[in-house]
Amino acid sequence: MRICLISATTASIAPIEKAFKEVSPEVEYVHLLDSSLLKQLKEKDKIDEQIKSRFNTLIKLAIDAQCDGVLFTCSAFNDLADFFDEKYTIPIVRSDRGLINELLQYDNVGIISTVKETPPVLISSLKKVRSNQVIKTVVEDGLIHLAEEGDFKQHDEILKSHIHSLAGKVEVIGLSQFSIAHLKKQVQINKPIIDPTQTAVKEIMRRINEST
Repeated sequence: MRICLISATTASIAPIEKAFKEVSPEVEYVHLLDSSLLKQLKEKDKIDEQIKSRFNTLIKLAIDAQCDGVLFTCSAFNDLADFFDEKYTIPIVRSDRGLINELLQYDNVGIISTVKETPPVLISSLKKVRSNQVIKTVVEDGLIHLAEEGDFKQHDEILKSHIHSLAGKVEVIGLSQFSIAHLKKQVQINKPIIDPTQTAVKEIMRRINEST
């Protein structure tokens, strides 16, 4: 089985590789990275036809590489995964699909993010299924750049503080991006913390197995 991982930031690559090694070490994965996409999204403040076309090109490359499925690793573009999933025969899976399935089990959820474009996409998907779900978010927009530069000390301390503050207000905390998945093992609270990389690997595997 071969899976293509489409990324818009280098910060998501190591976390998803770690998750595959832990959950499905037998899987072969192929990386396709366009690190300018997130910058373009921030500049335009929307997903336009040019961004959509660039993702379409990446998906075609994945198909040319004979991949059995595609997993988006950047949460800000997840709605595009749903769009392309309906147009191609191989599964195109959003990075937060497994996370969404887990969060839908709770009435009152918390979301942590370092990219402001991520929570609206995630919340929209949750509300489509559970319109009365209470969702609290904490966003440290731009903090992802510290992760991209390898400066996790400051990055992690800020986010761990937010997790502890949010824990008393919700039933569960969802780490909305692959780049912050490692925090699950660094924080001890009396609420579940959902690792988006583990759930993503399980979801793409499920979709591929169902399609064959």
